[in-house]
Amino acid sequence: MNIIEYYKTLETVDSGSITPEILKKSKQIGFSDKQIAAAIKSTELAVRKLREGFKITPFVKQIDTVA
Repeated sequence: MNIIEYYKTLETVDSGSITPEILKKSKQIGFSDKQIAAAIKSTELAVRKLREGFKITPFVKQIDTVA
């Protein structure tokens, strides 16, 4: 499933019924909290609170380019 298809899937979900799995997959694909909020007709802050409640935290993988 590509990002456009997944966005359409997100649009069928509302903020009260989004699951941790859907939210995690959205973040893994690369959606920002703001984009997820627009799709589920919510606010960025509400999505962030949901994400934190589900213990989905951002992280950055750093690549050593000196080696």
